[in-house]
Amino acid sequence: MSGSGVLPGANNVTIRDSNLYNYDSPRNTDKIEEGLRKLKDNAVVDRGHRWNIRPSYSWLNFQHIDLFALEARVCVLESDLCEDTSAAVEHLCSTLAEHGKEWIHFAYSKGDPYKNEINKVIFSVASQIADIFPVSRGYIGRAIAADRHIFEKSPTEQLQRLIIAPLQLMKKYLEDNLTPARVIIENLDQCGDIDNQLDILEMISKIVVQHNLPLSFIVTTRPNAHINEYIRIGCLRDVTHFIDLQPPCPEVDMG
Repeated sequence: MSGSGVLPGANNVTIRDSNLYNYDSPRNTDKIEEGLRKLKDNAVVDRGHRWNIRPSYSWLNFQHIDLFALEARVCVLESDLCEDTSAAVEHLCSTLAEHGKEWIHFAYSKGDPYKNEINKVIFSVASQIADIFPVSRGYIGRAIAADRHIFEKSPTEQLQRLIIAPLQLMKKYLEDNLTPARVIIENLDQCGDIDNQLDILEMISKIVVQHNLPLSFIVTTRPNAHINEYIRIGCLRDVTHFIDLQPPCPEVDMG
């Protein structure tokens, strides 16, 4: 493939089957919508500003990258420079938007208390799943309506009830109609401490490996020995591709 930045196999995840909107009886609709409003109140969703972006520099800056590697279930983009990872994500989102595709995005930021906690990515991804997949709204809304303390539960339980369980219930439909939807997690190394970062990878492992749900992940981070070791010796090793965003240094002719 050329350096056009087109993501092969990316799919438009708009659901058009109106029959799937009948996820619940009218008497429960208010509770479901109330649950979804609570989810949005607790989520930090910043993907909207990327709809009309124009990257600061072209994907040609990353000509050394095999774009087909982005089709891996988990793709880790590494660079010491935040500018590199940000530019790569901007280009990916811009390419998806230009081709009418959807994506899910969350960026960690160490200096922002609303974008530093481990459970923020769960709320954000669940909220965007509800927006992108209308068939999921009933499942997610009911989970919140059934437990008003869900936002105070452990991240493990929140992941299970807000993301894994809804995707399991609609897995057959998604597999019949879509390639895996992409979740972009930016700046993993800025999420809390190393234990929090490994917890995020454990969540990804549960979604991709343990439950084989139709989500794929693009993760950006500065090179991190703990993250690399966790992936290379754990369950994610066979489904993960690493990409170094910094081009190799040119050879110097010492003659």
